[in-house]
Amino acid sequence: MPVPADLFMVSGIEPLSLLRYSASEGRIVIEVMDGMEDDIACDGDCENCPHADACEESEVL
Repeated sequence: MPVPADLFMVSGIEPLSLLRYSASEGRIVIEVMDGMEDDIACDGDCENCPHADACEESEVL
């Protein structure tokens, strides 16, 4: 689902921001995550993880 670029600019969401998505009746919410949070599911595959560079426990250098 495309989102107009000007909405991202107004919201302060940067192109490489980590985003969290949630939904409730009649709406979809997109939020910027303030860093690594507990609700990111880690499968232990640091090599293929898009969050490895921001994760303190990552084994990827």
